[in-house]
Amino acid sequence: EQQKCPRCGRRLDPFPGTDDAQVVEIETRVWRRVIRRRRYHPSCGCGVLPGIVTAPSPARLIPRGKLGISVWVRVILDKYLYARPSHRLLQELASQGVRLSPGTIAGGLRKLLPLLEPVREAIRSRQLSEDRWQADETGWRVFEEVEGKVGHGWHLWVFRSPSTVVFTLSPSRSAQVPEAHFGGPAAGILLSDRYVVYKKLARQWEDLELAFCWAHVRRDFFSLARAWPELEGWAMSWVEGIGGLFDLNRRRLQVRKQPESCFAARDRELRGAVRGLERQRDAELRSPALHGACRKVLRSLERRA
Repeated sequence: EQQKCPRCGRRLDPFPGTDDAQVVEIETRVWRRVIRRRRYHPSCGCGVLPGIVTAPSPARLIPRGKLGISVWVRVILDKYLYARPSHRLLQELASQGVRLSPGTIAGGLRKLLPLLEPVREAIRSRQLSEDRWQADETGWRVFEEVEGKVGHGWHLWVFRSPSTVVFTLSPSRSAQVPEAHFGGPAAGILLSDRYVVYKKLARQWEDLELAFCWAHVRRDFFSLARAWPELEGWAMSWVEGIGGLFDLNRRRLQVRKQPESCFAARDRELRGAVRGLERQRDAELRSPALHGACRKVLRSLERRA
């Protein structure tokens, strides 16, 4: 009734083409695949076949498992790429009519682990072929009983290189974890905080050089300024100097996709500022006045102890 003139009533003539509008929608479909195998029985009396004969069951990712590959792909991506707790995925699947228990998911992931180990080892091998790394660790709760371990406090370690990231979950926070990761003395530069484990590695491996995190160093100067007012001016000068490095590096990274000469110019500016702080450090290490102030702080600490 709308294909006509509202005044005279004459019909509208078709015009070539269409006027299209797009709307994005999401359709989620959970389905069960039923594999039907015909059954046969021998028509002879040879006795070499069982009473009922059927084709072998198709191979499955997990033997006798009822979950297809697409389900496990969803579980792994949801957990490890999007970092969503698995129980939320199970709630979502339940709303779509598929009810899975947490034990099914946990047990299945254990069975899939051997399939993923070669991938992890390939990433680790690639990382060890490089010579720049960053390492850190943080507390991690793992509710699994391990013989000889009291409590559920574990540690999640991360080892990063320019091209790879490797995570290691361990009940230990000792040097054995990075030693096992590197598989022997490493040659290169390791960026870290001042945790004693990394210092131990540098003492043991003569070709490993530590680069302490600027953020941690800057934090220490803040703490010093708050605790010792007489050193506040000196400490804050270092805070400002390190902040200047952060700003120069930010400006350097802004031109990564521009012509190489732009990056090179800002890189030289940053390196010049680092050398300036290096000269300031060396001069202050030779300063009798600063040594005297530091001795006062140490004596005060001794009296408090």
